[in-house]
Formats: sequence, C-alpha cells, structure tokens
Amino acid sequence: MGKSAINIKIDKKIYKVRIIDYDQQKDILFIYVFNTNQIITCSLLDKPKHKDSQKQDLLCDCIVSPISGRIIRLHVSQNSHVAKNAPLVTIESMKMENEIRAPFDLFVKSISISNGHLVKKDQVLLIIEKSHE
Repeated sequence: MGKSAINIKIDKKIYKVRIIDYDQQKDILFIYVFNTNQIITCSLLDKPKHKDSQKQDLLCDCIVSPISGRIIRLHVSQNSHVAKNAPLVTIESMKMENEIRAPFDLFVKSISISNGHLVKKDQVLLIIEKSHE
C-alpha cells in the first residue's frame, strides 16, 4: 500500500510503522512495525461521526507472521499474560531464527499454531488482547 514510513503514538510511545495493506470489506489495516519486525492487523473502531473529525482508535487483535518458515518455539500459552518485549514465537526461515516479540503488554486469547508447523507470511499466529494497566 504505502512505501513511506509513518510514526504512530500508542500509550505515549512512538512506533515507526508502514501500512502495507487495507481490507475494505472487513475494515482491517495490515501494519508493519519496524522496531519489532512484526506485521499486526488493526480494526478501525469509532468511525468519525463528523466529517471534520479525523480521530480513529485502533484495536490490534492478532499477531501475524512477518515471514514464511517453521515454528521452532512457542514461548507463550493460551490465556497467559505477556509483558512488552517478551518473546512470543521463534520462526526458522532460511536457516535463521527470527524471534517475534510482544509489541506491548498483552493477553493471549488463542494460539493458531504449534511447534513444527510451517507458516506463511501474514498468517495469524496468535489472537491477542491488549492488557489494560
């Protein structure tokens, strides 16, 4: 979609991201987060009621694979709380281990993969919910 990076602010922290795709039917953004090397999906909520209102809130509800490869380690379990930057999944691709880390404090609602499974780029790995402080 877009080739240039933008900065977004979530909970007083700024992330460098690039919007890579938008599903108009489901109203979902696919966003690449540079410092975590992850692709996350975000649903657009609270659509502006007024034409001049630009604010929309994002609800990030899953972690997707940034690459194709084999799951070599699942670091979390279903119904677990995970701290920001904690490892979630390790994927082996092209003989390299790639660790996917939590972009924020989160709760793992369900897991779509297990050790040894082959995954494709953009495949859903975890269904999550942002932890409330």
